[in-house]
Amino acid sequence: MKLSNLSGLSITAPSPDKDVNPTDEIPEQLGTITFTENNGKTKVTVNYQFTSADDLKVTIKMGMIEGLTMTLGNLANLLNEIQN
Repeated sequence: MKLSNLSGLSITAPSPDKDVNPTDEIPEQLGTITFTENNGKTKVTVNYQFTSADDLKVTIKMGMIEGLTMTLGNLANLLNEIQN
């Protein structure tokens, strides 16, 4: 897969439950991912916006940071596999 012209993407979606079904249990969020080149390396920036501080707190309490950390780790592993 080659995504040489991709500079980023934005998504707004309800968060899924453990079976990947949409749920109102986790607040909707706007996620923006950008890719920028810096000295021959790609920097990935991830931003999330919530409609309120309470929505952010609920999302963090439900494991968003751990999930995002795992997702970025998986991305790093995939990129290593592609390069080798």
